[in-house]
Amino acid sequence: MRKNRLVLFILLLVAAFAPPGSHARAEKPEGFSLLVVKVRDGSCLARFPAGAGDRFFLSYTHSSDLTPIRDTFLINEEGNILIESEEYLWYGSGLEFQQRPGAQIRFMEKNTRVILNRPMDPFYLRIGRTAGHVLSVNGVTCPLASLAEGGERVRIQVVANSSPERKDIP
Repeated sequence: MRKNRLVLFILLLVAAFAPPGSHARAEKPEGFSLLVVKVRDGSCLARFPAGAGDRFFLSYTHSSDLTPIRDTFLINEEGNILIESEEYLWYGSGLEFQQRPGAQIRFMEKNTRVILNRPMDPFYLRIGRTAGHVLSVNGVTCPLASLAEGGERVRIQVVANSSPERKDIP
C-alpha cells in the first residue's frame, strides 16, 4: 500500500513537469517530424510534426533520488536536436554536470537548472521501468512506456518530411 502511494506520488510529480496537452497526435504541418524509433528493429513507434525552433520536453523521475527531472530540447534550423537545459530539484547522482565552455548552472528558488546547448542528434534512451518518461511535443504528451516495454532502447531523432526515412512512419 505504501509503495503504491509512492508510485502515485512520483507519477503526479512527473505530470506536474509535463506541459498540458492530450495524447493525440498534433496536426501541425511543418518541415520536420520528431520520431521515436525502436533501436532493436528500427520500427517507428511515434511521429510528431515539428518545425525549426520548436522545443520539446522529456520529463521523468530520477531512479535513485526519486525527484522530478525535465529536459528541454530545441530543434534547430537544420533539423538537429540540441539539449538546452536539464532542470531538477537538487543535484544528485546521474544528473547533468558540465565543466565545458558555455555550460551554466543556475540555482533557482526550488530547482537547479543546467544550461547546456549541446548537440544530441539523435539521442538514445532506455525506457525506464519506474522513471515514467513522458515526451511532450507541441502540446502533445506521450508516456514512452505506452510505446514500448521498460528496458527497451529507443532513438529520438528528427527527419525532414521529404526524407526517404519516412517510409516506416505510422
